[in-house]
Amino acid sequence: MKRTFYFDAETEHWQEGICQSPISETLIEQLREKRKDRFFVPYQWTVQTTATSVLEVVLDILSISFHDGEIKSIQEKEWMMEYDFTHGKIQAWPIAFLKEREKGWVKYFHCSESTFFPDMLGAQNVEIPATVTEIALEYLQELAECEFGFRPTYMGRIHGIKHVIAFFHRPLDLNIYLLRHVIGESYEQLFPRNQRDNYRPLCRFFQINKPPKSLRRFYGERPENIVAYVLLRQLGFRDINVIRRFFQREVLFGYRLLKLSYHPTAGILSDDSARYVNPYLEWLGRFCQWYLLHRNEVHLANCLLPLAVAGEWDQDTIDILRMFVVTNLDMDDSPLQQNTIRRLLREGFTFAVHDDMMHDLMDLLPRMERGSINWNDMPNTPINYTDTEQGYEAELEGYCFSLPRETDELRGYGKAFHNCVASYRAAVLEKRTLILVMMQGEKYIACIEIQQWRIVQALGPCNQRLPFEVHEVLKRWAEKKKIVYDVR
Repeated sequence: MKRTFYFDAETEHWQEGICQSPISETLIEQLREKRKDRFFVPYQWTVQTTATSVLEVVLDILSISFHDGEIKSIQEKEWMMEYDFTHGKIQAWPIAFLKEREKGWVKYFHCSESTFFPDMLGAQNVEIPATVTEIALEYLQELAECEFGFRPTYMGRIHGIKHVIAFFHRPLDLNIYLLRHVIGESYEQLFPRNQRDNYRPLCRFFQINKPPKSLRRFYGERPENIVAYVLLRQLGFRDINVIRRFFQREVLFGYRLLKLSYHPTAGILSDDSARYVNPYLEWLGRFCQWYLLHRNEVHLANCLLPLAVAGEWDQDTIDILRMFVVTNLDMDDSPLQQNTIRRLLREGFTFAVHDDMMHDLMDLLPRMERGSINWNDMPNTPINYTDTEQGYEAELEGYCFSLPRETDELRGYGKAFHNCVASYRAAVLEKRTLILVMMQGEKYIACIEIQQWRIVQALGPCNQRLPFEVHEVLKRWAEKKKIVYDVR
């Protein structure tokens, strides 16, 4: 069996048929006008199965080099994926061809002559047409029918290279393959390739003792749904009719659901793939448990939905939860005024709530022992720095970069910037984070946090974004100090 598709330059879509002319004069002229040295130009996809139950997906491309606007060379290349269904092996040339991707380049791709491993770069970013992956999946279904005696089906939306690979590894339930990272080391033992019903053992693994009847259908539609269910239960939800509002998403609360890890002993999900371990899910869990003492799940869902659908956590949310946890408000919320509590329950993580909590907790924050409800005064403690850290202090273009010398200065920074940097006391003393201030004369310009030689946040008073000119100065300072700065 063999199907071939060519790129129609007029419609800019892939059409079934043999490519008669790999490149047109019009496209050559377009490439010449780009004044670049080399382009990859795809012109034909082929999907076929061999007599030995091997599925081949092949992309034929041209590598066109230019010099001074003239064609220097045209070289034909072949990028291939090979799925050996009988032996359970996948190969690709180049290997980056197998990388998961959402979208990529279609018509042509510039890859400089100076690029190392240009085929790797091009292959990992090329868009694989939906028609190609659909035909590849059809062929894999036919191979699976020969092995199992029936044609496996899938009720979810199949698309992209990740579903082709998932079907290859687990044709009876490709969702379970997509959950392999969440499941971890128990995956192969609990979910063998020929196991037809993975849903029940999956519920046992996630410790869902009485799953709602509709959960099986939601799992079939999308594997992220059952991860979202576990995560929402971790936060305190129980009603499936409320929890389902958070379904049908790849990302929830800023976390890619299929990249989370489940820990059966603790019975929780966590983000073990992040560069920096953050406690945000733990903080959010403590907040949710407190919230449910005052309001029902519907109100909590309304409070959390803006954060759930946001791509990342904003600074007000982080600061509110940090203050909430550092002062143990889930154990005793009496330090907050009743108006602040009502506003927090009604509005959630807003700037106004942040300000009210700062006002109510300002005197308490620097006196709180981390993880303790003992509210005894904490001493003003000197902060020790390495020679490298002391070298961060500098004057540049009229701005002064300074380190706090003792912990009481953090409280002063909090009042000056109207933020919760005072609650970073334990983290600073334990060397988990580093705080600097950027000043212009007597004026506080930016509060800067550094972890592992990287600026993780740099914000102005009231957590405002920095003006462009301040950002540029900060960027030049970071370059001089060999600190990574990719935050705007």
